[in-house]
Amino acid sequence: MKSKRSHHSLPQASLKFFLRKSMGALVLAILLAFIVRVFVVSAYRIPTLAMLPALLPGDFIFGYKLPYGLPLPFSKGVKLGGKLPERGEVVIFRCPYDLGISCIKRVIGLPGDRVEIRGNRLILNGKAAHYEKVEDKELTKYNLGELGTVVEEGLGDFHHRVLIGSRQEKENYGPLIVLPGQLFVLSDNRREGEDSRKWGLISAQSLEARASVIWLSLGREEGDRGFWSTLRWPRILQSVD
Repeated sequence: MKSKRSHHSLPQASLKFFLRKSMGALVLAILLAFIVRVFVVSAYRIPTLAMLPALLPGDFIFGYKLPYGLPLPFSKGVKLGGKLPERGEVVIFRCPYDLGISCIKRVIGLPGDRVEIRGNRLILNGKAAHYEKVEDKELTKYNLGELGTVVEEGLGDFHHRVLIGSRQEKENYGPLIVLPGQLFVLSDNRREGEDSRKWGLISAQSLEARASVIWLSLGREEGDRGFWSTLRWPRILQSVD
């Protein structure tokens, strides 16, 4: 009789042990995912044209959080360590008009910088950026010509593509001195979207992450048939520059 009872109890004990181990592994996996999501990497979707030509609507990106400090839970934005971004970095931050929403822009001015725009052209610390028209075969099908002209904006080591209007539009802004702990940010699509030209400076404490890589890109073009036809394959795993 004792042998018979032990024969039936062995599978039950093994099942309980397996369930305990599985539950422990599941809890650990959830905890690790939470830590990564809160402190290391977050995923974002690009919904607008504001960051053309670098980012298109339908791009899904990862943001890397550690460069700007370790956020302390329940501290209302207080961070441990971290540093200011460099000029030209694409950053994700809490939108000034709604702290529950994330915005993405390019850092143009750091504390102490003098920022000015004359005739759609950037002037930083008294030096005018130079502009050169570029051709981008990937973006021609998105009719960017109707939105503006794609140019490379350069000033020293500061080089990136932007979408600007004609000189005849004569957009002027500033000059403005960037205050300590603040940043001046702009959309890459200078004709679309809100940025520091409307909001003013943003707080460095509002930074969430540095835009890192496009992990998925979906486009809704005429004639699309199903998920696979909407994939923009060349954009997948591109770094955000």
